[in-house]
Amino acid sequence: MTTSEFILGPDGPFVSALENFTVRDQQQQMGHEIESLISKNQGILVAESPTGTGKTLAYLVPVVCCDKTAIISTATRHLQDQVFYKDLPLVLDTLNVKKRSCLLKGRSNYLCLHRLHTRASVEVASRSEHEEAYHEIRHWSRHTPTGDINDLQSLEETSALRPLITSTTDN
Repeated sequence: MTTSEFILGPDGPFVSALENFTVRDQQQQMGHEIESLISKNQGILVAESPTGTGKTLAYLVPVVCCDKTAIISTATRHLQDQVFYKDLPLVLDTLNVKKRSCLLKGRSNYLCLHRLHTRASVEVASRSEHEEAYHEIRHWSRHTPTGDINDLQSLEETSALRPLITSTTDN
């Protein structure tokens, strides 16, 4: 039995840490496969399973238990936030492990100061309805520690200013 299989098994720490934790064979198998790949330092694993299988814990447990660096990429920002702010802290706390982690989103999620001061200012000059939002963004830009545009609550995801102040593959 591997570490992941034990941790995710009936005698593992998640049984008492999570009120609704259910031991899942597929989860243990996936954790075992990931742990095996990490220990061999080679290989590729493609794993697909339905919602509720416990994929997140199945990959986080072996990653947290190893002495290597890992990059976890998700399909959506919502899932990325869930993994980073909820699931990863849960695994670290449950296993009493200290690991450094950071969150990095795609480039279109961050403020581009050059575009803010050039392209966006031209757009604002031609459209007065963006003026108030533009000034709020400029003020926020002087104080944000991350530049994560999603931290600016007042800027709608559909705002016409958003693509003018973030970096894209085209620029």
